[in-house]
Amino acid sequence: MTSSGSDNEDTNKRSKTTVTFHAHRIILQDGAPFLAELSKAGSGGTVQITDVTHDVFKHVLFYAYGGKITEDDMKTNTKDIINAADKYGVVHLKLEAEEYYTKAITLTINNVLDNLLYADSKNLALLKEAVMDFILAHGDDVMDKVSFDNVHGGVVKDLLAAVARGKAKSSSSDAAADNYNNMRVATLRKMLDEKGLEVDGSRESMIALLKENTDQGNDNDDDNGSDENDD
Repeated sequence: MTSSGSDNEDTNKRSKTTVTFHAHRIILQDGAPFLAELSKAGSGGTVQITDVTHDVFKHVLFYAYGGKITEDDMKTNTKDIINAADKYGVVHLKLEAEEYYTKAITLTINNVLDNLLYADSKNLALLKEAVMDFILAHGDDVMDKVSFDNVHGGVVKDLLAAVARGKAKSSSSDAAADNYNNMRVATLRKMLDEKGLEVDGSRESMIALLKENTDQGNDNDDDNGSDENDD
């Protein structure tokens, strides 16, 4: 694979260079499936990568091979790593970088909308949850100073879910505890991971996947019970 571009942030002074990275498709299929597919379509297994800096692409490949991104590198390249990992299907790197970014960012009235739009565009459910929590905690200021004209209607569901979770905290009923809509993103991802299901996606997609597999499990239990009764 070849990465063409520059690590110089000054676009007016870029001098394009090409760096070649060698990778094994069998490893990419597990750690970076989209890159593996690209390599199949490439000429002689060579793929041109033009939208990621050399350093960031090196981090993506390093992680796909089982490496660990240092805190300094994560701090310097967080959003670039998120973007590259999201595009090339390196899911766990994306989630790690998202978690780092969510913990590191200080949300304010001035940046809350930008972070909401960014979270929505990249399916960063954990970051979006943090943004929703901030909006609920600073409702009056947010409504007075932030325009949501460019936010699509689907975000309203996330806000309603945040309100529901807040109410559920004061409830000890089993119904509230078992309601996926009241669960935090970290809990939903843990449950999906334990079931061997896809953990990357919006809150709605994670809940739908959990419900689908829970319903299938119940149907299988019913079928097994019917067979036992027939015997």
